Amino acid sequence: MTGLKLLGDPNKEISWIDLKRINVIAGFSVIIGLIALGILLMKLPLVVSFVFYTFFLGLEVIYAYVVVKRDKTPLDLKFSFNLKTAFPAIAVLTVVFIISFFKKTGRISDFSWALIVLAIIGIILELRNILGQPFKLFRIWLGAIKNYVIIYTLLFAFQQNKAYWIFIVFIELMLSGMLVGALSVKLQKIPLTTRYKTTLIFLNLGLFLTYTDYLYLLGTAITVFCAILLGKWAREQVPDKYSSIDQKLSVFGSICNQIILFGALELISYFQLDNKSALLIPYIDHQQELQYSREMFYLRVSMITLFVITGIFLIYHDRKYLFVKN
Repeated sequence: MTGLKLLGDPNKEISWIDLKRINVIAGFSVIIGLIALGILLMKLPLVVSFVFYTFFLGLEVIYAYVVVKRDKTPLDLKFSFNLKTAFPAIAVLTVVFIISFFKKTGRISDFSWALIVLAIIGIILELRNILGQPFKLFRIWLGAIKNYVIIYTLLFAFQQNKAYWIFIVFIELMLSGMLVGALSVKLQKIPLTTRYKTTLIFLNLGLFLTYTDYLYLLGTAITVFCAILLGKWAREQVPDKYSSIDQKLSVFGSICNQIILFGALELISYFQLDNKSALLIPYIDHQQELQYSREMFYLRVSMITLFVITGIFLIYHDRKYLFVKN
């Protein structure tokens, strides 16, 4: 999904091309492709389904290459393989595949952990210029928080036999996006410093509310809304050169979150339950295991504490832009 809007980036000046229509078609194509992949994953083994799906993606790339090579093609597209630019995509694909396999089976090898570490180092080295810019680290952090809310809810909901929580969280995501769009103009009237300080306070309040089971869903709603709002203001304050940068930062944040989350999950499972995949079993088998509630609380405390600590560092890092006097 990260390259969905990339087509419009080098072709913005071509006025007679309806890029919005192209993006809509591309969006529906991606959705149809994900549905097809989901059906394959239900009917075929994990590796076979991904290989089968990749084969069709390869056919699409070949077709696109043939179209672009035609003399009448007006789009500024260059089809050439460059390992330096392709490495982040390959690294992300590798990490996503390993994490997906782990979530499905509860097993991960030392070799897989080594691949994940190498992939993350490679991505950081490749994105070092982007990461040095204002708000880039801040937006990766926000992407990690949004992903944490989704992934932890998936794990926690099956463990507590509350699968409906998953639907509620996705509804919160959708409504938060709509609410941010509706309130954006009105909130612009508030001074920027006041907006950032207030929203950051509420973001941390939302995270702390998720400590308790009773207020968990209220906490996720506040957290998601504040994360989306802060991300929107950060993009407006320091616009990206290309539209695809925002997706890449969010994806990188989600990957970092999942690596840390599942790493902590394995450690807590190993030391508290003598089984590295114990906390993942309810999610894999879709069965309730209430005896693991205390260990899941430890996982929650560890992740929220990490978000608060890293958030303090990032706020200090971007303080010139977060708290400007205007």
